[in-house]
This record gives sequence, structure tokens and C-alpha cells, in this order.
Amino acid sequence: GNDNSQIFEATWETRKVVVKRFPREHDNKVDDEVSDYKTLECQRIVRFHTSWKDNIHQALVFEKAECSLFELVEAVRNRSDEAWHENATRMNFLDWAKREVTITSDICHLTRSSKVSI
Repeated sequence: GNDNSQIFEATWETRKVVVKRFPREHDNKVDDEVSDYKTLECQRIVRFHTSWKDNIHQALVFEKAECSLFELVEAVRNRSDEAWHENATRMNFLDWAKREVTITSDICHLTRSSKVSI
């Protein structure tokens, strides 16, 4: 993005996570993002685990979603029921997804000393 952030898939112990890394010059933006994520309690949003800073970067760690939005759309298109059809609107799809798709999440806690490999 225009904030020079980078996204990595990573492994923490045996769990797949996503790390969003920013240069330290974006500390204020990242701190605002962290404040926002800490207040979210929605099942349908990937869980924010932790953040950390070193001399060069600041990183945010999230659970890894079970699938991408593209994969979800493709899965719905391939269903044989009426959840998806040629003329479905985006709102129909979003309404269906809110009702039918459950994003599960294991709560895990990362600390500064936790080893995350990228």
C-alpha cells in the first residue's frame, strides 16, 4: 500500500498467521490501526493477535483466514443450491455469506518473545 506495508504468511508454533509489516515512520498510523482492531468483536473478521516493534519495523499479527474472498466467491458459485445464481447481486451474495459462512478462530496469544517465522 501507500504506507509501504508488506503482508506475509507466517507460522507461529503450528498455527498459520498473517503478518502485516510497516516501516517505523508509520508508527502513528499503525497505533491507530491497533486501537481499532482491539475494539473489534465480530466473528466474521480475522482476529488481531498482537503487534511488536523493532528498530526498523512495526508488525501486526492476525489469524489467517480459512480462505480468500476470491476462494469464497468461487465456492459459492460452485454450489448447486439457490444460494448463488447467474443474476445474483453482490448484496444477495453478501447477505448469504453473513448468514451461512462461519469463520472459526482459535484464540491464541503471542508475546514479544514468541517465535514467528516468515
